Amino acid sequence: MPATLAKRNSRRAMHRQIHHVNMNRLAGAVNYITTSSLVEVPFEFKLFEIHADTMSMQTHNLLQRVSFRTTYNFNQSFVQGRACDRAFEKSL
Repeated sequence: MPATLAKRNSRRAMHRQIHHVNMNRLAGAVNYITTSSLVEVPFEFKLFEIHADTMSMQTHNLLQRVSFRTTYNFNQSFVQGRACDRAFEKSL
């Protein structure tokens, strides 16, 4: 399982893949973040931006951009996570 670690001004974010669910948990100074799989409906990915004074994450959905028909019920799926699991911005 590949993992990436970003460190800036003693703040850390750990991103691990292959969990198939969106989660963001803060433990101490570390954000533990998991994502749904890009190859599964609704085809989402995370965009992390780290600047001198802020760190942010946004979840982007590609479902409307695929060239084949698929269905997905956002209201019946726990893997979407809470709003805080899908996006955040914090000062560093």
